[in-house]
Amino acid sequence: MFGKMNVLQLGKTNFETKYQIPDGMHWFYEPDWENEETLAELKAIRQFDAAIIDRPVTGSEVAKLMEVIRAYGLFIFEDADYDMDYLMKSRKGERIERENFQDFIDHRLIHFYTDTYGERFPSSRFVVNQKKDLKITYAGYEGAIIEGDFGDEFQQMGCWNHNVPIEPEMGIDLWLEYEKDDSVELRMDVYSFRPGSVDGIQEEYHFYEDEIESKEYLTIVNHKDVTGHIFVSLQAKGSGIVVIKNLHDRWSRFGEGIFLPGGERRITSDREEVFFYFEPGDLRPPLNVYFSGYKTREGFEGYGIMRAMKSPFLLIADQRLEGGDCYVGTKEYETMIQDKILEVMDELSFTSKDLIFAGLSMGTSGAMYYGALIGPEYIILGKPLADLGTMAENERINRPGGCPTSLDILGKTMGDLSAESVDGMNARFWTNFGRGNWGHTTFVISYMYEDDYDGNAYQTLLRNLGNSGTRIFGKGLHGRHNDDTQGIVSWFYKQYKIILRDNYNRKIEV
Repeated sequence: MFGKMNVLQLGKTNFETKYQIPDGMHWFYEPDWENEETLAELKAIRQFDAAIIDRPVTGSEVAKLMEVIRAYGLFIFEDADYDMDYLMKSRKGERIERENFQDFIDHRLIHFYTDTYGERFPSSRFVVNQKKDLKITYAGYEGAIIEGDFGDEFQQMGCWNHNVPIEPEMGIDLWLEYEKDDSVELRMDVYSFRPGSVDGIQEEYHFYEDEIESKEYLTIVNHKDVTGHIFVSLQAKGSGIVVIKNLHDRWSRFGEGIFLPGGERRITSDREEVFFYFEPGDLRPPLNVYFSGYKTREGFEGYGIMRAMKSPFLLIADQRLEGGDCYVGTKEYETMIQDKILEVMDELSFTSKDLIFAGLSMGTSGAMYYGALIGPEYIILGKPLADLGTMAENERINRPGGCPTSLDILGKTMGDLSAESVDGMNARFWTNFGRGNWGHTTFVISYMYEDDYDGNAYQTLLRNLGNSGTRIFGKGLHGRHNDDTQGIVSWFYKQYKIILRDNYNRKIEV
């Protein structure tokens, strides 16, 4: 198996002696919860990636299991006649067949490994075939616009100049963001090379247009016993325009979740993705909705902090452009985010009074934007970004080279980088913000006095919320946007814990 993982098993028989356990899967059988050595080992492991329960558990054991089992990794057998309803709901548990347990280990359990990884290769890493007479225009991280006659037969249009390592038994999920004219047909060729070799092909894949255009990943698997490197080439035929955006590669869990077990991906009709991870916690309010900030390494942000709070939480991640697109997009894209939040609320039977929206930097844009649509009880922000047009405008003089992604966000959303588009981008946010019913919402905001991204965000929020009846708690720190992230995060986290303790009766140390 690829990766390492910790599996807890409770039951009368140690399955490690009955079944073949793959290398890398640490099997921890039937601990004595009161044994000091066992408790020390549990504390050292901190979290089990999966648990197999084959006996009734006591109330005190349920509490311990809640702490140490990762959600979506709890499994009990279909023939179990004991009640574990609360634990199953909290950990998103699943019933499995006893007769096929070895098959379950070999084909499903191995994909609940601990680590996760994802990255993107931007269009700047796409090398166009110089032998072809093609017109190429680069539009930042929005993509490379390639126009020309590609020929009547498939020929290489270009390739990515960075290879992807793939370990034995590992799967890599590939996802290409692109646009093209109907007159152009694409094929993606993927080759796995032996380490240190430029022509020793281990495996090769050819994905035609129907596979590329589907909403499923193109999954590459290393069936060899040595690490390889993946090389990706794009073939084209026909004539017209192709826009190459990001090529994403992510460690595959083969259907058991994106990034984390249980992680979910939703895709728009124009191939834009948004990611969600929901953990029910102890099923009691509040539901913490956390919007990830700017991330070049793909995945969910805030998992550790949110899980430590023990209440339900929903992580939302935006992997577009270089490190995110501030959660703005088409109506289809934004509806996906709103719908997912409402679905989770419905599953928990929560109302808007049971919601806390939170985010840092880029994540604050999402928390405020969707907060206006749903109306949470609290919005907790660190380094708020509201005037995204102004944020891009500041790239020229106030922050040269500091956040070029801001220019991509403006250009992608408004079509160009003109002064009119700057104003339009700002208006887009505040028009939506003005629709919110903020009378019952409390804002908790930490900000930088000399912020070089959106320097007036806090004051503009005060003006826009002045007559709404909302409460606002703010704390300013000296410095530019990224000068004291630790100070911002510390205050952010402390206020979060105070709200949980004082307003939701949570036993939490502040």
